[in-house]
Parts: sequence; C-alpha cells; structure tokens
Amino acid sequence: MKKKLISIVTVMVVALSFCVFNAGTVYAEPKVIIKTQTCYPASGRVAMSLRFFAEKVDLLTDGEVKIKIYWPGQLVKTKQGLSAVQKGMIDGLFVASGLYFSGIVPEMAGGWMPYGWTSTDDMADIYYNYGYLDLMREAFDKHGLYYVTLVSAGSNGFNTKFPVRKLEDLKGKKIRSGGISGAAVAALGAAPVGLAPVEIYSGLERGTIDGTIYPWYGLEDYKYHEVVSSISTPALFNPGVIDLMFNKKVWESLDLKYQKAINFAGIQAYYYSKQLDDTDDANIVAFCKAHNVEIINLSDEELNRFKAAVAPLYELHAQKSPACAKQVEILKNYAEMKAAKSKEKK
Repeated sequence: MKKKLISIVTVMVVALSFCVFNAGTVYAEPKVIIKTQTCYPASGRVAMSLRFFAEKVDLLTDGEVKIKIYWPGQLVKTKQGLSAVQKGMIDGLFVASGLYFSGIVPEMAGGWMPYGWTSTDDMADIYYNYGYLDLMREAFDKHGLYYVTLVSAGSNGFNTKFPVRKLEDLKGKKIRSGGISGAAVAALGAAPVGLAPVEIYSGLERGTIDGTIYPWYGLEDYKYHEVVSSISTPALFNPGVIDLMFNKKVWESLDLKYQKAINFAGIQAYYYSKQLDDTDDANIVAFCKAHNVEIINLSDEELNRFKAAVAPLYELHAQKSPACAKQVEILKNYAEMKAAKSKEKK
C-alpha cells in the first residue's frame, strides 16, 4: 500500500515546534558522540546539509547525542571510508556512495541511475513512498551498516571545458566521474577519470580532465566557473544523492528515542537540502550569464540518444541482486506513471 507522502510542511512545522520548545535550553555534555567523516569540503553546499543534520540531532536529543563532523582525510582517506565505517574505525560516513562504493554494495548505484528521476520532488516520492529508502536500508544492513538518510546533491551533470551539444562531442573526452557515474560517462563515449571532489578544480585547471560530472552549485561554491565554459542540461542525475550511513553496531547501541530522533533529523536534512538545490537550480541561469558559462539545452532528439546510450546500465544493474532488480522496476514504473499522467493533461 502506498504510504502517505512526507510533507515538507509537516516536517518544518514539527521542526519549528522543537525549536520553540527547546529555545534557551542549556545542554549538558553529550552521552553519545558519533564520529562522522565526509569527503566534501567544509566550505561547500553539501557540508551545509551535514551541519544542519548535526544541529537537528543535537536539538532533538536535548544535546545528548552529538554528530562530530570530520572533513576529508581527517580520519581516513575517502576510498577507505566504507571499510572504515564497517570496521568501526569511524562511526559514520557521508558520501555519494553510488559513485565510490557501488562495486561493494551494488544497490548503492540505485541512487545514481542516469535520468532516473527529474526533480527533487520525484526523488522524495520514490524514496519515501515507493520503497526506495527501505531497499537501501535492507542492502546496507547486510554489510554492517545502517542507512540513515539521503541528501539531495543538486542537478548533477556535465560541467565541461568544451560544448556538449550532441553525443559525438563526448567521444574520447576525459570526464571526472566514478561508480555508476563513470559507467554512464563511458556509455556516452567519454573516458571516466576518478578524482576526489577536492581535486576537481586543479584537474580542470591543469587539463588532467576535460570536464566533470558535478552539481551546478559547484560553479559558484567551488568556483568551477573559472575553469569550465559550459554545462549541458538536462542533468544526467537530477538530483544526485549523498548518503549518510552509520556503523550498524553503533546504530543498534543507541536508545530507541535516539534512533527516532536521528531518523527524523535525516528527513529534515533531506528537505533542507532539497530547498537549497531547488533555489540553486532557479538561480543558475543568471549566475552562468554573469560568469560567461554557456547553458546548453539538449534537443529532445539528442536527449533521447543520450538516454538510449545509458539504457543498458539499467539492465546490468537489475542483474546484480534482487534488490537492484526491484530498484529498476520502481524507476521504470514511476517513469511510466508520470508519462501517462503527462498524456492525460494534454
């Protein structure tokens, strides 16, 4: 049975009630500290969502649980992040797991299926109402992890030093990407190159890469507008997904009231990130115009060619596990439902 959509209004009203109720509260020392590392810089947009989550956990637990954030490389290297949280070397990890670790947990790639959804609203619907969140939690559980929440990573597509107007423009170009993103880039004829987020600017500047798959907010937040000349829309991933995971033993050691508070903080963090990204997408045209970055809108015909090129990735993903097959089924059914509704309106 389809669950009722978690409304952003409901989330914010309840959040406000907590803020009013706890206003002026002086917290004691935390009873639990959850050491969480991210692979994203402290100055970036994604960091805002992680800080928001940490603040909400602090608020909802009256300061008894603290999410202590560590920035890239402070505890472990990015590529070691998954094994580190599985082994308990760190308690939590905040990363686009589908781009880094889908070879270990194949279901992680389910959050990064190219053209899998077309808006933050659709993504929320798919995760919260059509079983995607449950599938992710089941998959992570088998690997000693608890999937806390998703966070929107913004419209995530080609930021390049050359124009991408047709499929042939990508042939042989070096594009920073990884995991399912790298597979999509390869399917489109480009050469995927693995780089950590903190290395993207220098890679573009030096010519190590010709472009990157990254959210549009990177143009401003990380000054990519200085080293790229164009973006192509619609985005390959709209939006991309950042995953927050905890070590399973750490999660199970928490009191039930703490688990409920953390899960609720996760929902709030998603809608906070959604609001940020929707605002960014609305402002991207003006920003690009002001900084001489060309926005290329793919024609319907060319977009269909791009989608056809990456379509085999869905079939490959479905073969990796029953949960992966279920993810593909959900995405296909959802797309068909939207298409049918669109025809009804015409």
